[in-house]
Amino acid sequence: MEHPIMEMIYSKQLRIRYILTIAICSFFCLCGAGAKNGETSTKLQSQIINFNKHDYNGANKNWCIGFDSEGYTYFGNSIGLIEFDGVSWHMNPSPNGFPIRSVAVDKHNRIFTGGYREIGYWERNDIGKLEYTSLTDKVEQFFAKNEEFWHIFIIGEKVYFQSFSGIYIFSDNRFEFIEINGFITVSAVVNNELVIAVQSTGLYKIKNNKYVSFLQSDFFRNKSVNFFSGYHIKDHYLIGTESHGMFLYDAATDKVAEWAPQQTGFFVHNNINNGIRKSDGTIIIGTILNGIKILSPDGSEKQHLTTRFGLQSNTVHSLACDSTDNIWIASDKGLDFISFSSTSSYTMFEHDSPGALYSVAIHHGIFYAGTNQGLFCKKWNQPNDQFRLVQGTQRQVWDCEVIDGTLFVGHNSGTFIVDNCQATKISELSGGYSVTRISNRPDHLVQSTYTELVVYKKNNGQWQFSHTVKGFNDLIRFVEFDHRNNLWASHLYHGLYRIRLNENLDSTLLVKHYGKNSILWRQGSSIRTFKVEGRIVFTNNDSLYTYDDLNDAIVPYEFLNRNLGNYSSSFFIVGAPDNRYWFINDIGIAQFRIKQNSIEKIKEFPITLFQNDLIPREENIVPIDAQRATSVP
Repeated sequence: MEHPIMEMIYSKQLRIRYILTIAICSFFCLCGAGAKNGETSTKLQSQIINFNKHDYNGANKNWCIGFDSEGYTYFGNSIGLIEFDGVSWHMNPSPNGFPIRSVAVDKHNRIFTGGYREIGYWERNDIGKLEYTSLTDKVEQFFAKNEEFWHIFIIGEKVYFQSFSGIYIFSDNRFEFIEINGFITVSAVVNNELVIAVQSTGLYKIKNNKYVSFLQSDFFRNKSVNFFSGYHIKDHYLIGTESHGMFLYDAATDKVAEWAPQQTGFFVHNNINNGIRKSDGTIIIGTILNGIKILSPDGSEKQHLTTRFGLQSNTVHSLACDSTDNIWIASDKGLDFISFSSTSSYTMFEHDSPGALYSVAIHHGIFYAGTNQGLFCKKWNQPNDQFRLVQGTQRQVWDCEVIDGTLFVGHNSGTFIVDNCQATKISELSGGYSVTRISNRPDHLVQSTYTELVVYKKNNGQWQFSHTVKGFNDLIRFVEFDHRNNLWASHLYHGLYRIRLNENLDSTLLVKHYGKNSILWRQGSSIRTFKVEGRIVFTNNDSLYTYDDLNDAIVPYEFLNRNLGNYSSSFFIVGAPDNRYWFINDIGIAQFRIKQNSIEKIKEFPITLFQNDLIPREENIVPIDAQRATSVP
């Protein structure tokens, strides 16, 4: 999942309705569906990510797509079964060396596959590797000479394998075979029943291990049905033919009418090969010659995606919709992943600010981008507005932080308060890094810099520089107070400090260093400091730690390590509304809800989604519209 060099990605969490941004390194960004030369494909905004044979170590051609309950996606490839865990790819060679044409996953996460004269299933062994069990010897007696399995469906405890000539039903470790008098062009599960289309004849349902007529008429003469699905109107069904267009069948009246007639010429010319109906009623049709058409439930066109707009091929072998309504395409040139801004959890946001992006904020209706070339601003929610430099902020910006309604900008040359794209410098100390509140002193803030700890004080409603802290001088990237008012300061390279300040906040009472001899130390890793549910948390790219104040010791944070899985190795943590936190590590970005003694994963992105775009160890997630956050169960 990779894109060009310096862009912003926004994430819209539909369940809590706040916007966040991931700061990444790039010089320009993609807009729409990867349209070239400023073009956009149509009305619906989408993001396309391409994978080719070099990514997944397989053949160019892919035939089918399946999903399990543990987050794995499976692809039938010309040389085997590909598994993708969101981060890495693994190729499992085909059991007989021929293409895997069909895949489906049951509730036990058994991955059933089919191909040329071969059917069976894969299961994970004790070390997580897939092992194959062939079922061919149980049913080979019914195979036609060139039997090949093109679709697999699971309904309840039964597995249905569809070839061109019949249906093979696997249940209780045995098979039943239904021979079909005709050529099966496609099959689909509708209302928990398997429906098959027989060329030039009609549609049939599989009931009680027999096939019974569902829709037969002269309408089907010389027609090949390649797509069939339910519809949002009761007793109505969509029928997509290979070269005659789309139709709507009314089962109550037994009538068939042309559907989306404005698209008929396109479908006739480009040939429907497959289709899916999303949970919101959107219809996506894959063609042989001209990519995919995305249609509203009423048949109006939402988008037409082709190689011109980011697909790798205009020939669509298979379509599938994942649990978050993203679309996967299997084609003869690779795999394409499509995420739509209206339903997806991230979209690309076009911007024209130069340089590498480090931090962002929205303040009083203005969007600010902190880059290595300065602070840039533009009006929020006005796409045509252009970024402009905030005068006086040239060079590196490290941090944009809205505190108590005031925008603080930490900069290489000092710290600014910014309002309406005007910057006022309030500190000359170089390298404004991290600003934090003091829990029992709401009118004071502490900031880390290249050298000093800075204290700001609010006077007459205005934040002003107050003083530096005596007794401590070092390069500190992150600062955070714990519930005991210890100030934890993360050195950029050399470990961690615990600092006690005096009552006046102008000097240190205690400075304790946790360096190479501490439990936290990992060679080459920067120790960082955050807060989760009011408790201090330290990261070192390996595990999470906290401070045991009763024993005056830093200890592993067992509750988080045990429940976060791979994300216990996170190096960055960001708090969000509704007890939610974003964790970033080397393999992904995930949001968790952490409440009392429970942890629930809400959303996850593989880091490969942003491959080559992130600034290593400067990744950042910033809630920039939290005032609109709502708590949704």
